[in-house]
Amino acid sequence: MADLALAWLTHQQGVTGVIAGATKIAQLENSCRAACLRLPDDVVARLSAATEELKQAMGSNADLWQGADSRIR
Repeated sequence: MADLALAWLTHQQGVTGVIAGATKIAQLENSCRAACLRLPDDVVARLSAATEELKQAMGSNADLWQGADSRIR
């Protein structure tokens, strides 16, 4: 799942890099492998559709602490 999530992120328009933490060598190796995955367009589209509701709820500024549409009240 983590590999798929990282690969999906690299397929998003405007994303030039993904920050992924690792505490073990195996985690780093998995993240590097995920960066090389090429997902079919239909898979990217289905994953994007699955996240659309959450993206709309978050608004245009994902920063919890900054911006006029901050979710922290």
